[in-house]
Amino acid sequence: MKVLFIGCGSIGKRHIVNIRQLFKSDVEILAYRTFAKSRHLHEDFFDEYSIQQYDSLNKALSQRPEVTFITNPTSLHIPAAIKAAYSGSHLFIEKPLSNDLKGIAKLEQLVKKKKLTTFVAFNFRFLPILVTINRVIATKEIGDILSIRAEVGQYLPEWHPHEDYSKNYSAIKSLGGGVILDLIHEIDYTRWLLGGDEIQEVFCYSSKFSKLNIETEDIAEILMRTKKAVVSIHLDYLQHPSTRICQIIGTKGKALIDIQSNTGKVFDHYGGITEFHPNSYFEMNFTYQDELKYFFDCVKKRKRTIIDITEGKKVLELALAVKKSARLSKPIKINNNLLTLDIE
Repeated sequence: MKVLFIGCGSIGKRHIVNIRQLFKSDVEILAYRTFAKSRHLHEDFFDEYSIQQYDSLNKALSQRPEVTFITNPTSLHIPAAIKAAYSGSHLFIEKPLSNDLKGIAKLEQLVKKKKLTTFVAFNFRFLPILVTINRVIATKEIGDILSIRAEVGQYLPEWHPHEDYSKNYSAIKSLGGGVILDLIHEIDYTRWLLGGDEIQEVFCYSSKFSKLNIETEDIAEILMRTKKAVVSIHLDYLQHPSTRICQIIGTKGKALIDIQSNTGKVFDHYGGITEFHPNSYFEMNFTYQDELKYFFDCVKKRKRTIIDITEGKKVLELALAVKKSARLSKPIKINNNLLTLDIE
């Protein structure tokens, strides 16, 4: 199989390394590198992983890659994905799908017409503890969900200490940075845990409070309401040491999740406690490998993925509604079609 990478930053390189580890020489890797001035950088990496480089996207696509990985900055995802889809390439798109809704309807129509497999890379869907707790919820062990409270805090300069954080997309508004889109996993997985009880209204307060050299919000408090439950999400670029936790309250008990350690506990109303430690040895990179294996299997079998472009769009729509609420300082009601939202 021949695959093309559009964007070779940290996440692109992670996927390249994992593809080589998982599939060895069965996959031929091509790369389109956007910035000519950086072409000389990291040449050892491209040599080590036997990657053929192109400075023209048209030339790269003329090689007929079966799969294209969209791993460039968020604001550039959709134009690149449309070009790749026109060539007949299946699409693996890093989360979030985009930073706005422009072009997504066109992309949806195109992939449907060409019968392409698409996947938006929310790797937390493959986190063992979240998969385990999702099953606990589905079997009603803690009853009906009443409340979900999620929190993530990570000090931005420590994400990639070898890079200047202020030049990373996380810090730049035009590239889709800021905690709401950057830390969108929490919006995705809480929606997933709700199991079809769709969000009806959102409210958010966000701002930049720190002295970090960034253009974007560094903290956000989000409230989301469904017909049966309330969800609260805290996001920040400020905490160190980092934290990533979730609490789910149901009518028959509650669950506590520590995402970083991949562990959880379930409490029932009678004082019983069940501890979960899926995978005694765990690295977050396993989730990236599992999503790759899943995606390539779906491509091979021409199956729809669990979070294709249509599902990825729904998560993005929620995030954009959250951003709109923060901008207008008022709740935003959610209906079945958010495509008319005018959100920056």
